[in-house]
Amino acid sequence: MIKQISRSIPKLYFSSSATQLKSPNHNYVPSHQKPSTDDIDKFQKFISNSQRLFIITGAGISTESGIPDYRSEGVGLYARTTNRPMMYQEFLTNAKRYKMYWARNYIGWPTFSSFQPNETHKIFAAWEVFWHVTQNVDSLLTKAGCELLSELHGCSARVVCVDCGYKSLTREELQEIILKQNPNWTVQSNTINPDADVHL
Repeated sequence: MIKQISRSIPKLYFSSSATQLKSPNHNYVPSHQKPSTDDIDKFQKFISNSQRLFIITGAGISTESGIPDYRSEGVGLYARTTNRPMMYQEFLTNAKRYKMYWARNYIGWPTFSSFQPNETHKIFAAWEVFWHVTQNVDSLLTKAGCELLSELHGCSARVVCVDCGYKSLTREELQEIILKQNPNWTVQSNTINPDADVHL
């Protein structure tokens, strides 16, 4: 059941100082112009007057946490590499690609799971809007405290069997299973993709 949330929106979130916050990693933040004071005022009025605020986010929200997006000019995954994400149908129907997916994800998980929410994730959690939909699989909105959330593409932190729907396996347990099945595997990667995979 969706509950109605009454929220107060602190002015701090709309001040020009909010646009100057520093994050630990700006490597993947695309070039952009700071919003004008007028734009910030309009945005504040829009948010303040909203009765049922519905937010949709994508990979751009997590770039200030150090996770690249796909399409940003110069810094996105597609601008930097020829790597492309595996399609779901390919994952389901091709055993070799299925194994490759989990190998890539296994290697990328320790780094990917260490990323922390940035100021934007925390602001959205503080608002607790009518509902939030994200395309991201990074769980940073959940880490920030968002509860009224739908994750369109799932979440890398949770494992669900596509055949039977079994959900009781934690991501850490899956990492241990893969390690036990591949005890001599020592592959490492310093790269990260928006979906937790690395290129092997």
